[in-house]
Amino acid sequence: MSSPAPVAVAVASWNTRDLLAEYLGTVLSGRVGAAEVWVVDHASPDGSPDFMASVVRLVRSAANLGFSLAVNLLAERTGVSLDRAANPHIRLEPKALSLC
Repeated sequence: MSSPAPVAVAVASWNTRDLLAEYLGTVLSGRVGAAEVWVVDHASPDGSPDFMASVVRLVRSAANLGFSLAVNLLAERTGVSLDRAANPHIRLEPKALSLC
């Protein structure tokens, strides 16, 4: 069994399927560092939850909790000591999530 990633990325999402696809492609490629990715989806009608369910740890919310509540919810669940909050529209540089 592999050890968990040292960083958890908490993403709040609502109707951002295309942005998420690009963002997750970057984060999950490992180019920016090892990260466990968690997403709270705020009841998106654009198919985002189904798209993400197999590649991230997804929390489906029945309503829009807002960014702060979503990030706090994920921080309680990650189990790692270092969390990074993110929106799917940000762009990460190589090794941005590395601890070194």
